[in-house]
Amino acid sequence: MLSRAEEDDFLLLASDGLWDVLANQEAISLAMRCMNRAWEKGATRKAAARIAASVLTKAAIDRGSKDNITVVIIDLKTPQPMSSNHEPSSTCATEDVTTCL
Repeated sequence: MLSRAEEDDFLLLASDGLWDVLANQEAISLAMRCMNRAWEKGATRKAAARIAASVLTKAAIDRGSKDNITVVIIDLKTPQPMSSNHEPSSTCATEDVTTCL
């Protein structure tokens, strides 16, 4: 069991369908890149986590995972206040894996 640290950004929970084809650090790095990119495009933290989970799922499929794939990202930071532009654009929400690399 690990204690949470102040600098922890998110918790990544996933089934072995993801872990069979992505290394721990690779999955974390990809999730962080996707979340940062979504925030830059105006997404909320919640939307950014959802986008990153979708991208990780697609990455596992693209790498040939044959097992069921479940990915959940839990944001551990304090939510930011909502701005007038708080939802991601449709291109951000359907972003493919290569744009996060």
